[in-house]
Amino acid sequence: MRSLTCTFLLFIVFSVITVSPAQQASTTAVPNLINYSGTLALSNGSGMPAKAVGVTFAIYRQQDDGAPLWLETQNVTPDSTGHYSVLLGSTKAEGIPADLFSTPEQRWLGVQMQGQAEQPRVLLVSVPYAMKAADAETIGGLPPSAFARTTPSQSASSGQSSSGLNLSLNVPPVGGSGTTNYIPIWTNSTTLGNSVLFQSGTGNTAKVGIGTTTPASTLDVKGASTIRGLFSLPAMGTATATAGFNSQPMDLVASVFNATTHTAVAQTFQWQAEPVNNNKTTATGSLNLLFAQGTGKLMETGLKIASNGQFTFAAGQKFPGTGTITGVTAGTDLTGGGISGNVTLSLDTTKVPQLHANNSFVGNQSVTGNVNVSGNINASTIDNLPISSFAFQNQTNVFVSQQQFNGNGSGTMLVGDPGCGAGYAGIGFNALARQIGSFPAPTVCVLSSELFVGFTKGLLLELKG
Repeated sequence: MRSLTCTFLLFIVFSVITVSPAQQASTTAVPNLINYSGTLALSNGSGMPAKAVGVTFAIYRQQDDGAPLWLETQNVTPDSTGHYSVLLGSTKAEGIPADLFSTPEQRWLGVQMQGQAEQPRVLLVSVPYAMKAADAETIGGLPPSAFARTTPSQSASSGQSSSGLNLSLNVPPVGGSGTTNYIPIWTNSTTLGNSVLFQSGTGNTAKVGIGTTTPASTLDVKGASTIRGLFSLPAMGTATATAGFNSQPMDLVASVFNATTHTAVAQTFQWQAEPVNNNKTTATGSLNLLFAQGTGKLMETGLKIASNGQFTFAAGQKFPGTGTITGVTAGTDLTGGGISGNVTLSLDTTKVPQLHANNSFVGNQSVTGNVNVSGNINASTIDNLPISSFAFQNQTNVFVSQQQFNGNGSGTMLVGDPGCGAGYAGIGFNALARQIGSFPAPTVCVLSSELFVGFTKGLLLELKG
């Protein structure tokens, strides 16, 4: 504890403390500054910086990676060997926050010269942690916060302590100019200027604009943006058995002029992921499209995409074409159809012949072209005549009327009754036969009970009654 007390006294000498002589005897201020010495060198090995440079000092929770717990930037002028000394916290009115060392966790200091990589971090030990001793002081067992403070009647100048010592810090001047609410940027190693970042408001109402001085939301970017990584819109909460939560929405807004109201009206389309079947074994989600005009409430359009990629269309959806599909009806020689779900159409096999099956035809069929048959053709009639009306090559045929055969040239043979009269049968040869008996040529007639054998140009004819 003695070493900590000595440290506090050393810091008092190097700190800017504003107290009155009357207070000096009763008040001991714990300085919120840390004296730090280091060395600057260019990373390319070309030597030391030749003039004052901007150096950022950051305090971390861990030795590598992680976000800084505290940081500040100072102008540092190293000597010819690159060595320098600074008071950390001197650029801030409150110095270094005391609660930065309120836990037993280690703290690491990172030093980064402008335009260079951060140097290996240094572990802070002993002296910086002594600032926590201010909270250990009590009065009657009570912390200082339990007592009311008196307002000093007078204060010493910022450049002198109560003992009259000149404690002005040797801080290199910072040049440049800036505009209120703009976040500054180093335009060179010693000069600050305006960046493109603009902040309006403070605390929970703060809004940051990039390229705009009138940010409309927490972050308002004017101009094109490139995101080289995941763009995430997380859920608004964690689901429970009672309710699920939508994702953060994404709005696309158009502006249209209304001829009736003579005003511009916003047209807002919003996409958002929504829970489906919460607290069920079939729990899933969908991507839904909402819409609103002007200041109207966003409402579901009915268009959504399920987790399997299937679309659900809004009521009254019309597909490309001149009409709307309300159902499918099976036409001639078809079966199936329907007005919802999966619709299937099939051939009516009782009406449509099958190429690889036996087919039965109940009506007249017309064929244009040749018909090649490799099997049998079964028919009860041909040209409205029964099959018995036709002769067959491989069997005996009985003719019920006379038959005429056309020969070569003008010769004709008529079998049956070529004018022989009742009780006779004959063959007429159309001038090819001679007259026989009393019958006129060219006919051969015989009684049905007789046998006649004759020769006509070598042809043997045998007629039997």
